[in-house]
Amino acid sequence: MPYWSPWIIGELYRVLMWQWFEDKRGDYALCAKLSNTMMEQMSAYFLVADPKPPFDQGWPNFQDINDTPIWSLAKMIGANFVVSNNTRHFPPEDNGKRIYEGIEYVTARQFLDIIGLECFR
Repeated sequence: MPYWSPWIIGELYRVLMWQWFEDKRGDYALCAKLSNTMMEQMSAYFLVADPKPPFDQGWPNFQDINDTPIWSLAKMIGANFVVSNNTRHFPPEDNGKRIYEGIEYVTARQFLDIIGLECFR
């Protein structure tokens, strides 16, 4: 079951808004409509969990302190995977995989391959 948290939603909106305004679209009404549509569609599939500080600090040399809420969420829910395309902040490689404390970090493409959704190729 996929999860997200207020931390993930906040990060998603920050990135999408930054991209939106970099593209100079500037249409607030359209941005709001698309944002609400995305939330409606995602909410049908994702559960929400909300880890609270203090957050677990992750593996040694954890590179981005702003990612500690994501790591804490993964631990809190007993996740098998963290799916992200921000590979710079994955745990150190171990036998060709990025796994720490039994939680594997994968890209979206890798995750789709793992769950067998080849229709997205």
